[in-house]
Amino acid sequence: LPSLQSLILSSNSFSGSIPASIGSLSSLQYLDLSGNSFWGSIPASIGSLPSLQSLILSNNKMNETIPESFGQLSKLVQLDLQENPWEEGVSITEAQLMNLTRLESVFLMTHTVNSLVLNVTYEWVPPFRLKSLDLENCHVGPRFPVWLQVQSELNDVNLKNVGIVDTISEDWFSNMSSQIRFLDLSDNQI
Repeated sequence: LPSLQSLILSSNSFSGSIPASIGSLSSLQYLDLSGNSFWGSIPASIGSLPSLQSLILSNNKMNETIPESFGQLSKLVQLDLQENPWEEGVSITEAQLMNLTRLESVFLMTHTVNSLVLNVTYEWVPPFRLKSLDLENCHVGPRFPVWLQVQSELNDVNLKNVGIVDTISEDWFSNMSSQIRFLDLSDNQI
């Protein structure tokens, strides 16, 4: 299927690990496997999808690792991994995010506190400008990181229970987009 651009298998009964052969769909731009029972790790072959713009794996049973090759998805605009039971300590790193220059929407909300960790240094400045961000119950803190402070185009922000034990400057609030519609900072120690 070398010319396949969109693959939507959402809300079915697929289970097992996502096959590594997914990486052979070299023209794929939109991948939606949400609402199934896929489990395990995201296959490393996901990095072989140079045109991928939307990756939607929400509402599955993904629980293991997010591969380093994820960082090769330089055209990615939408990342939705929310509602998965990640094992405690699964992380997304700077190396995985540094080439994602087009990223606009990130949905990582999980029901298990601290199961998904954003493992970036405090001073890291990302190459992207997000419009939507949902990190509820992910581990972001304890400090309010620079990568969040520099996001000035956000419309929707859910940072509920992300482990921030810090003050947030008035500048951050005043620099927020005038288009912000939703902001949740509850269950932190701000």
